[in-house]
Amino acid sequence: MDMLRTYFEKTEEDNSVYFKDKAIWKCGEIYRRHQGRYPVIFLSFRDAKLSTWDAMLEHIRFTLANEYKRHSELAESTLCTPLDRAYYQKIVSETASSVEMMMALAEEALQQIEERKYDTELAAHGVDRILKYGAAFSGKHVFVKSLQ
Repeated sequence: MDMLRTYFEKTEEDNSVYFKDKAIWKCGEIYRRHQGRYPVIFLSFRDAKLSTWDAMLEHIRFTLANEYKRHSELAESTLCTPLDRAYYQKIVSETASSVEMMMALAEEALQQIEERKYDTELAAHGVDRILKYGAAFSGKHVFVKSLQ
C-alpha cells in the first residue's frame, strides 16, 4: 500500500524516480500523468490494538485528523466547496462525530474511484452501467455512499 501512496500522492519532492524503472512507467503517459497528482489519505489500523470501542474511536479520530492535516492546502482549495472546507475543518479539529468520520472515509473511497478512473477499463470493454460505492466499516456498522 505504501507504493500506491508514493505513486499517487502529491508531494513537494519528485517521487517519479522510484517508478521510472517499473512496468507502470513503461505503460505510457496515460498512467504517468497520474503520478504525484493527488492528496492521498492513507489509513492503516494494523497496529491499533485497543481494548475498548471508545479508545478505538479516539484512535480513528486522531489518525484521520493527522492524515487530513498533511493536506492542509485543501482548507483553502477552490476545488472544494464551502461545505467541503467546513467538513475538512471538523475532521482536522477532531470535532467530527463518529458518523461523520466514517462518512469521510466512504467519501474518500468514492473520490479515489473518480480520480483514478477505475471505471475506464470497464467502459472500454462495453460495460455501460457501472455502480460506484464508497464504504467505511465501524464495528458491525457500514457506511456507504454511492455515485450513479
